[in-house]
Amino acid sequence: MQEENYIAFTKGKIYEGYEAKLKDQWSFKKVIRAVNDQNERHIIKEIETDKLNEFFNMHFEEVKKCGEC
Repeated sequence: MQEENYIAFTKGKIYEGYEAKLKDQWSFKKVIRAVNDQNERHIIKEIETDKLNEFFNMHFEEVKKCGEC
C-alpha cells in the first residue's frame, strides 16, 4: 500500500518512456512504460487503445530527443 502523499512522477522532470508488451489473460498488448523517481515501472499509455489517453495527456507531454528533431 502506498503512502497518502505518494508522488510517482515529479512535475517538470523528463522521463524516458519505452515500448513494452504486457500479457493480458489471452494476449499481449503494447504499452508505454516509464520508470519513476522511486525506480518503479509504471504503464503510462496503451498504444492500441485510448484507455489511458486522458491520464497520459493530463500528466505527461511528449518531447523528442535531439536526434529526432
